[in-house]
Amino acid sequence: MKRTIAMATAAVLLLTSLVGCGSSAYDNPEKYVTLPELSTITISQADIDADKQETIDALLDENRKADYKEVDGVAQKGDQVNIDYEGKPTDSSLQLSDTTIAGMKAEGFDLVLGSDTFISEYLTEDGTKTHDGFEDQLIGKKAGDKVDVKVKFPDSYSNDKTLQGVEVIFTVTVNSVSRLTVDEDTLIKVDYEFKLQEDEPTTSEPTTSEPATNEPTTTEPVTGEEASTPSAASADEDNGDDASTTTASGSTTLPDLSEGEEEEEAADFDDLFKSGSFEIDYSKDADDTMFSDIFKIADYRDEFTGKNLYAEVTKEFVIPTDVDEEYKDFAGKTVIITFTVSSATILPEYNDELIKTATSEEYTTVAAYEEALIKNIKIDLALAAVEEAAVYSGYPKDEAEKLYEEYVDQLISQELYSAIGKTLDQATSAELKANIDDATYQEIYATAASYSISSVKSRLLIEYLCNKLDVKLSDKEYDEKLAETFSDYQSDYYTQYYYTYYYGVTFADAQDMEDYMGKESLELQFRSDKMSEALVEVIQIVD
Repeated sequence: MKRTIAMATAAVLLLTSLVGCGSSAYDNPEKYVTLPELSTITISQADIDADKQETIDALLDENRKADYKEVDGVAQKGDQVNIDYEGKPTDSSLQLSDTTIAGMKAEGFDLVLGSDTFISEYLTEDGTKTHDGFEDQLIGKKAGDKVDVKVKFPDSYSNDKTLQGVEVIFTVTVNSVSRLTVDEDTLIKVDYEFKLQEDEPTTSEPTTSEPATNEPTTTEPVTGEEASTPSAASADEDNGDDASTTTASGSTTLPDLSEGEEEEEAADFDDLFKSGSFEIDYSKDADDTMFSDIFKIADYRDEFTGKNLYAEVTKEFVIPTDVDEEYKDFAGKTVIITFTVSSATILPEYNDELIKTATSEEYTTVAAYEEALIKNIKIDLALAAVEEAAVYSGYPKDEAEKLYEEYVDQLISQELYSAIGKTLDQATSAELKANIDDATYQEIYATAASYSISSVKSRLLIEYLCNKLDVKLSDKEYDEKLAETFSDYQSDYYTQYYYTYYYGVTFADAQDMEDYMGKESLELQFRSDKMSEALVEVIQIVD
């Protein structure tokens, strides 16, 4: 656990790199900071335990998985089939490269039916569907079945241009069929879409439908992962100027070509009743904050129990007559809402294998992970307790004023880079004017003022604690920490993205990082880290 590089890299830029390193203003921090005896400052074991459990729970949640279990029956939409396949062009005279041929063959491939990983439709030139897609043709098959699946690669297929427009027959062997089922341990994501019913409804009771076992889907294709597999890559480009759209549950809706009042009403309805998604965690009480005026999730979520992936549930409701002005055109009308289970996951087992995977083998056992976790929690709580106990009798205002100007420039650069990919020194005055308005400037000024004062106080507290705990950093320790910090930066995609997105910088090596951040700033941060570990040894942990 790389103490969230926040302590070792990202925080450096916003807190210490601008805190006037080398300034004599920080030589006597006791002038501004007063703290009680450090040994009298306490943190709670209960807080340590609570933070530990919260972090572990978050780790488990981030590593949820689909719980597929092998079944004996035929494959349904939403099932995962393990297959061997080999594809050959129907035109035997077509010459393909060895790479392309190898790419059309695989063994033990797990494919979720309905995911549109592979080609989802077989269309003629006029757009008429003549065959089911690759996945559709496996619905209704069972383990041990061997079937020929006929597909045509899109004319715009980009993964391997030699396959563009080529008709291929894949010989597929189904090795197993697995299914996930919604139960009390499941977290499901549910997509929903609204449709205005023009005719009077015949019933107001909810209806359910299981995934079709032999009906073709009409969902829009999604790019696959294999270069020459029957993936759906670029298939949507075949549609050209087709104005049809695909809804959350996969049904295709043609554009409304009507004129006048009807066109305006359809647009208003789509705007007011937007498609979307929500989650249901069966291990917790239902959250009724969403849709509470229309229906209660708590009364409805059991409809999904026992269903599998991509199962659909529909319900009708009548819009009340006493609605807000914006809804009045639809008062008393019937709306059909279709729910589709788009994902279903369970928590993984908390064991060594999970820790290896979740930490990219930084830790290989639960014990090692928890040891580092508890250490970091103690540091965070200790620093928070010291900050709360600190009393400031002012601060060096000239240092805050110098920081303020630099923070303003950095915050403007952040705003510009997120908008146009340029920093303040790269943007023109016209670009500056076009992308940052007066309200944004005022927000930047207020933020910079807050940052500058907080940074000066943070530096004072660091120096005070380093003095009290007699913390110093040797040249060898500095070099080791710099190498470690750069290594963490290299291995952490999110930290790289943070610096690139907000500051427009990348670091080629440790020297590059030092040149950008400043040696004195990094030295201060490394001293702060060392001080934090020493602080934990001094304060008291109470029950």
